[in-house]
Amino acid sequence: WHDYYEIEVVIGGGCDFVIDGIKYELKKGQLCFISPIDFHCLKMNESDNLENFNISFVEELMSDTVMMFISKLDFPLVIEPGKKSFERIVKYCQTIVEIQSREDRVSGYYLKNLAECLVMEIMSCSISKKGDVYENSSYARKALEYIKNNFTDEITVDDISKYCGFSKSHMAKLFKDFTGLTIHDYISEMRCRYAKNLILSTDISIMDICFESGFNDYAHFMYAFKNKYHTSPNKYRKTYDIMK
Repeated sequence: WHDYYEIEVVIGGGCDFVIDGIKYELKKGQLCFISPIDFHCLKMNESDNLENFNISFVEELMSDTVMMFISKLDFPLVIEPGKKSFERIVKYCQTIVEIQSREDRVSGYYLKNLAECLVMEIMSCSISKKGDVYENSSYARKALEYIKNNFTDEITVDDISKYCGFSKSHMAKLFKDFTGLTIHDYISEMRCRYAKNLILSTDISIMDICFESGFNDYAHFMYAFKNKYHTSPNKYRKTYDIMK
């Protein structure tokens, strides 16, 4: 895993892409879009003849509006777009690769716009959670970035409010309007997702995963995980061990 988002677009051949312990067989015409906290690796044989684009970007490259839509996606996203849409996606990738080699003044802005067009085209092919653009999105996004960088530590609404320069009540309202979740619920969501990825990708004990993910109470971790995934962490691991 790493600190940036990654898009894998397959234009020829195929490969196995293991994301959070689950194997996806990618082939020509398909793509996957993964977030910074998705554990992943690409596996292939010489006979697979893989041809692909690998596009990565950091949050700072995207506008607040586009990051809002990205924050509402259910990662990892593995899709097979329609023919016309896939052709546009490939064209964006080709142009990004071409522009990256330039060193003129406009290249950075061009890359930003191309990357945003690529992401929006991918999202138009997928089922995503809907949300309206919020006028104070830049402040809520600052809170999201703080949580993303610190969710495995003990963080509070006070910490986030001070970081963003707002009162607790105002910060809570901004955040809820932007994400549809309370700050506490969002932190719990991030920790559960991270725990799920550790469960699927490692042999770490469930107890250790609890604390590694930022929970400081095992009972609360079990409750939060079951509430989100409708099963216990142990049963979740056993289910996917059988499927591998």
